[in-house]
Amino acid sequence: MLINHRWFAGNLAMMSTLCIVFTGLADFLFYDQPIGWTLGLFAFLWASAVTFKRPGKATWACWLATLGLSLSLAIEPSAWNIWMTLLTLITLAITAKHGMTTRINLWMLRWFQSLFCPLIVPIQDLNVIRRWAKRHPGGAAGQIKKLAIWIIPVILGSVFLLLFGIANPVIASWFEQAHAWLSIQLEMINEVRLFLWGMVLVGTWCLLRMRLINVTMNTPISQIATGNIQPPGVVETSMATPPMSPPTTPPADAFQKPFDWAQLDRILSPAVVLRCLIVFNLIFALQSVLDIRYLLYGAALPDGMSHSMYARRGAYPLVATALLAGLFVLVTFRDGGISEKLKTARLLVYFWIAQNMLLLASAAWRLSIYIEAYTLTRWRFAAGIWMGMVTIGFTLIILRIVTGRTNTWLRQANILLLIVVLYGCCFINFDGMIARYNVSQCREIKGKGVAIDLDYLTELGIESIPALRQLQAKSNDKDKANQARQLADHLSEHVDAQLSNWRGWTWQRAGLIDTQLSTSDTYRK
Repeated sequence: MLINHRWFAGNLAMMSTLCIVFTGLADFLFYDQPIGWTLGLFAFLWASAVTFKRPGKATWACWLATLGLSLSLAIEPSAWNIWMTLLTLITLAITAKHGMTTRINLWMLRWFQSLFCPLIVPIQDLNVIRRWAKRHPGGAAGQIKKLAIWIIPVILGSVFLLLFGIANPVIASWFEQAHAWLSIQLEMINEVRLFLWGMVLVGTWCLLRMRLINVTMNTPISQIATGNIQPPGVVETSMATPPMSPPTTPPADAFQKPFDWAQLDRILSPAVVLRCLIVFNLIFALQSVLDIRYLLYGAALPDGMSHSMYARRGAYPLVATALLAGLFVLVTFRDGGISEKLKTARLLVYFWIAQNMLLLASAAWRLSIYIEAYTLTRWRFAAGIWMGMVTIGFTLIILRIVTGRTNTWLRQANILLLIVVLYGCCFINFDGMIARYNVSQCREIKGKGVAIDLDYLTELGIESIPALRQLQAKSNDKDKANQARQLADHLSEHVDAQLSNWRGWTWQRAGLIDTQLSTSDTYRK
């Protein structure tokens, strides 16, 4: 049966299969095994594959030389025999691609170029695959191009899944089980084995796909030395250097070009966005189902995991997940974007935003349970405000898509929301609220919960004086009551020192004197 050698030479799938076969054969013959006649067998098979790829008189001559060296390796694989066999294999691959020549200077150049094949050949072959995909849109390359559409959805989906793994102990346990399984499967893989695989894989690919600079036997030595190599069939008509055009001055706004959204649309094409939304909705649905199952219905958790542990974990990663989701929607569904006009994409993004809002509600619930278990702090208070703002932001995104408004409107609405929240926070006594909440929920007063952290109350400053007086009066722990009294007295002295000078007067400090310090004698009894 005749075999089409051109088909064999041009089929990248066959090249890839041969690389995998040779890698597996090298692992079977050489890893953790004594080196003997099998080295000569492997060299012979290598040479035969290269020769069959591009048969010819010169190629067969090099193959015979390699066959002799393979026999010498079977007799005794010394270092000299191994290096000679490698050099002959490289010569065979070069001859199969570029032909034979008797000029030593060309061989020196070819051997030198072959050292860089592991870096150059993959880049060249990427261009080959790209051209092949254009010529054969329905072939194997077209299938590769279709698979490439899933690269961005898989990468971004992995980021969301990783964040859910941080936030959800059940998903984290799945990761741990998968890691344990992979560790068992890969326990025999070490650095030496990976190095062997990499060397054989790259070496096989380079031998089969050897591509050097197009230097022919008729190329003068002067052109080789200077790098002035003319392609075959090109005749240089004139040695005169063409006149150089005068330098042009770039326009004033040359470096002030707007962002090229068209380039981003080529990366995040409608097909990529649709697949991203499908992957994201599936991953978010998994998180939502787990929350409903374990938080609402109280299903049995894996061994060693309590419902409080499940609820307390991951409020902040869930907020980060929602922010990344909002950024993706803003970029892909901007006004004038291609994806915004697709009905399917709009429905998927509505469902995804709804899942994000459910996710934020779950994060807020987790935060409340976390605060109940570990007290309230400034950062946790800020996280609650931030979750509310993100929820309003998603509502504005839905409103912007439904009403067809622009991203400028959305940006202005979010800026206005930020200004209102920040402005309003200037008039709220957060430290006093935090201190009163922690004292009212502490173990010393309620008989359950977390013990009061007096150091943190001291860090909150004079706003914690009313809460300290309350702890002094109602604490069932005498030692904590005495410590609270001492801290309150110390902070009260600080307030008195500030109010002793009319420049240190503030409404809040005066309010502390009127409402709290006026009853200090009652608390001290």
